[in-house]
Parts: sequence; C-alpha cells; structure tokens
Amino acid sequence: MTATPDTLLAADLDGTLIPTIDTPAQRRAVSDFRDAVEGARASLGVAYVTGRHLELAHEGITAWALPLPDFLMCDVGTSVYRRTGDHFEADPIFAGEMRAALGGRNAGAVRAALSGLEGLTLQGETQQSDFKASFTFPWSQRSRISESVSAALSASRLPVDLVTSRDPETGLGLLDALPAGGAKDRAVLYVARLLNLTPDQVIFAGDSGNDEAALLSGVRGVLVGNASEEVRASVRAKASRLGLSDRVYLASGTVAAGVLEGLSHFGVWGD
Repeated sequence: MTATPDTLLAADLDGTLIPTIDTPAQRRAVSDFRDAVEGARASLGVAYVTGRHLELAHEGITAWALPLPDFLMCDVGTSVYRRTGDHFEADPIFAGEMRAALGGRNAGAVRAALSGLEGLTLQGETQQSDFKASFTFPWSQRSRISESVSAALSASRLPVDLVTSRDPETGLGLLDALPAGGAKDRAVLYVARLLNLTPDQVIFAGDSGNDEAALLSGVRGVLVGNASEEVRASVRAKASRLGLSDRVYLASGTVAAGVLEGLSHFGVWGD
C-alpha cells in the first residue's frame, strides 16, 4: 500500500468475501477478487472489517487465500490492527477510545449485567473480546429481548450500542453489545482519518444487519447480492431517507463477485 492510497476498500469477511458454502465457483470468484486487488495495490488500500477476533480473522484470510490487508478491524469494529510485514499490531489509541466510550469499563461488565436474562445465551469464548459481548437469542423474541437487554444496561449505567442480525444458517438472532458509538462504521472512519482519506475515497462492502451502520455512514457502500431481502429492503429504505441512494450500491453478484461488481460501479477499475 502506498503511504496514502487513492481508495480504501474496507470489506466484511464472512458472507461478503468468505462464502458460507465452499464451491469451485466461489473459489474462482475469490481468486478473481485477489487478482484484481493485487493488481491495484499501488493505489488501493485494503482493510477487512469483521466480527471475528484477530486469530480467527487471520485463519479465514489464509484459508481463502485472500490478499493480506493493510488493516484488520476485528470484533465488530471494536479493535483495530495495522499490518507490519506479516504481523498485525493493535492500535492503542483506538483501544483507549473504546474504553472511554464504555465509561472506562470493558465488555466483562456488559456480560455480567446481561447474565441470566431469559432467552439470551452467551456465545462462545472466541466470540468475546475486550470491548464486545456477543449473545444469541430466538429471533421470534427479538422485541422482548431488546427491551429486557436495554433495561438491564440502563440499570447498570453502561453506555452500550446494540447491533442485531440473524444467522442465515441457524436462524438464531445474534446480538453484539458494543461501546456507545463503537462499531464497524467508527473503525472504518478512524482508519480513513489515519490515511487522510475523505469518505468519498472509502468503499465499504458488507452483507448483513451489522454492516448497515457502515454502509450508511457516508462512505460509498456495496451490499453484496447474497444479503437477505430483509437487509436489502432496510438498506434501500434507509439510504433513501438519508439521501444516500447514490452512495450505496446493491450488487447482484454474490460474495466476492458482488464486491468486484461494486468496485467497478464506483470506478475503481473498468468492467
């Protein structure tokens, strides 16, 4: 990556670049993505923005032979890492921002406040991090769960934002509790500032509900074609309401092919 790239691509991993089903066609699409990105690295910065923690993110990048990113934004955007050679170093300034946003506490306080709530199940240890607490819940009970979670957090005086989505494989609801104002959009804009880039020079690609804030943050957005109809309708309506319809592209291609389609749409390279 050049010191200041012309464009930063910030892409979600699972469901956006990493397919949920491993097929030869998907492997070819990822290979096409890799070739196109590597050919443009003189002017294109690359970041991955994921719910995975650092080790799992690196495993996914390796398993699918994705281009090594210049930045990794892990744990639903609550941690930022910059690549030096083959290693990723945590950004301490961003970590300090996350702690301050959570009132000087960490996600352990959030997990304690929400423990025992009916219908809410803590996800495995690999899904937890310093500033992210992750749970599952029955999707049909999302209204009741949201109310009980909000009440518990308010009682504990924890400044937290809640991000919900639906697991396309299990149908379960997924809940991430993040520091107030801390999510994928904040991490993307933080890295953009590090690189002295304007929102016009940033393209974010995603596929699910926890990508909506970044897609609608004022950068250029690409929603890949395998996003659910619910997410597509939500993003389309919110983009229209915010006057961002021309900045959010709903691709027809799925996963990596949809990302390439979006990059072409925004003129990063030709068709």
